[in-house]
Amino acid sequence: MRVGSSSLEAPLICQENWEEGVRQLAYVAAGLAVLAIVMEWLAKHAPDNTYVMFQDTLHRLGDWRILPVSHYFFLYSMLYEKPQVGGCYGTRYVTQPLANTEWTHLFGQPIPWLTAHPDELYRILRELGISYVAAYSPPLVAAMRSRSDLFEGVYSAPPIHVFRTREVNPIVSIASGKVLGVRIRPNLIEVEYEASEETYIYVRQVNHPGWRAYVGSKEVEVEDYYPDIPRYVVVFEGVLTNYKVPFIKVKVPAGRGKLTLEFRRVTYGRLASSAALAALALATAAPLAPKRLKRAFRRLGAGQ
Repeated sequence: MRVGSSSLEAPLICQENWEEGVRQLAYVAAGLAVLAIVMEWLAKHAPDNTYVMFQDTLHRLGDWRILPVSHYFFLYSMLYEKPQVGGCYGTRYVTQPLANTEWTHLFGQPIPWLTAHPDELYRILRELGISYVAAYSPPLVAAMRSRSDLFEGVYSAPPIHVFRTREVNPIVSIASGKVLGVRIRPNLIEVEYEASEETYIYVRQVNHPGWRAYVGSKEVEVEDYYPDIPRYVVVFEGVLTNYKVPFIKVKVPAGRGKLTLEFRRVTYGRLASSAALAALALATAAPLAPKRLKRAFRRLGAGQ
């Protein structure tokens, strides 16, 4: 095609390029289907009062011939209303800023170091309230398999493997008494408890500004406590030392009661994250149940 004296030539799409494009799309679709299957299994089997840790799917880890680079896993909480941790590369999430995949690091530690020290990995999971790990990094998978006293392989959809800690690591625990029930939804944590005396309830969730606590209809103070996590961590921007993250504790009265924690804070970042999640959900909606997507979008529209 000619415009004036200039010539604009459309690029030719040769047969080889077309076939390669079809192959690429096929492996991406197959990889997303694997992630959807893993999320579906965890939604059915993981209890509410513990986190699932998803290793973010990055290009430096795993077998990318069958697994695409994506952040698809992070639709899990929105679609299934189940608690999860894990962060996309180069981000800090409010729920668990330590639980991020940074190139070849996890929980702010080099993956080779974690594989050489599975006891430390187990301790970190306990402090953060994580009982399920969905991982695909071959050395990490091999290390957890080698310590059957700490980890149990419970599901596999190669290259993703799901492990459960031998002891349940709760999100919500009580210093003295009994946790009767826990319901965790986006921006909402409800705890039914019973205690013979005044005590503390501990919640493995960052005490970010915006959390409010109620026992029955009475508002109570949200206090800090600090989990025993590594003080030296590697993040995308560099190295952090003396690293401390305030988690939540709330003093509750004796007897049988209900603690409700609500998060209410609107920021530009939150609005942008909601828009990004909506776009990602639309782009990858094929493997997902339409009703779940509709519920997720209603929550986004309500600012939850």
